[in-house]
Amino acid sequence: GIGDGAFNYCTALTYVSLPKATGIGDSAFSNCRALKSVSLPKATDIGGYAFRECTALTRLDISGVTDNGKLNTTIFWTAVTTNCDLILSKAVYDAAGINGGTRFFGYTWKTITYK
Repeated sequence: GIGDGAFNYCTALTYVSLPKATGIGDSAFSNCRALKSVSLPKATDIGGYAFRECTALTRLDISGVTDNGKLNTTIFWTAVTTNCDLILSKAVYDAAGINGGTRFFGYTWKTITYK
């Protein structure tokens, strides 16, 4: 997995694709303000503040998480989500009761889809 604070303050980081990472630690990508796209399709556990202050996000794939309990409620803390497409697992999508809406964990997203 990706350890706590692994990419914290990597201000030039714009794209992350970690197709085999299974766990994302606390604050793993915090303050990566240029980060636009994140693909973590196998991550099953995402720690607190993982995407804090990731204000440039336009695409976030966390479809590997199949249990809402494995998503810390603070993972998006102060991230700008209204320009971001969120991709969840069908299980999390259904458990959250999204039903075609754009709200998830108290945030409004550009789109929310599942796979």
